[in-house]
Amino acid sequence: MIRNIFGATETSQLIDTLSRLFRMCLNSEKRYTTLGSELNFVRAYLNLQQKRMGNKLQFSLHMEAATESSCLLIRWKAVHV
Repeated sequence: MIRNIFGATETSQLIDTLSRLFRMCLNSEKRYTTLGSELNFVRAYLNLQQKRMGNKLQFSLHMEAATESSCLLIRWKAVHV
């Protein structure tokens, strides 16, 4: 593997994570979501924050595989006044 001197791979991964986070936010028209989908949102957000904060933020997320798709949640919508 060629060593990436300029951090292009890392930057590309961060942009990919941020774009997934944006897509999840924009895809909020659905009334229901799965617990697994929400956990992916939290994971993407925490990965970005961890990159920003370095060793100050450490986290671990665990969920049984069967729970990811079997638990359905109603999306909460903020009301803008």
